[in-house]
Amino acid sequence: MGSMLVIWEGRVPADKQADLLEAYERSSQETPSAITHHALAQDSDDPEIWRVVSFWRSAADLEEYRRTAGTPAGVLMFRAVGTEPTRAISRVRAEGGT
Repeated sequence: MGSMLVIWEGRVPADKQADLLEAYERSSQETPSAITHHALAQDSDDPEIWRVVSFWRSAADLEEYRRTAGTPAGVLMFRAVGTEPTRAISRVRAEGGT
């Protein structure tokens, strides 16, 4: 498997969560073709923790995006609500489905 997983995570206060949802919806309309799936998730234990999760077709596609895109869309979404997110990048080793 050559796909990559990128997770942006940030704390978003309740009064800014609708703004994050709107930023995600706007960004979703311009998703790079190398992203095979993406989601916005809210932590079930701490509702102020949000994650933008994206699966990239390959490490090369992710690197090309990082080299050419400027500030990643995930960062811009969180910054739009006053939060600086953390990032985790992982190589996908196995995938399943329903």
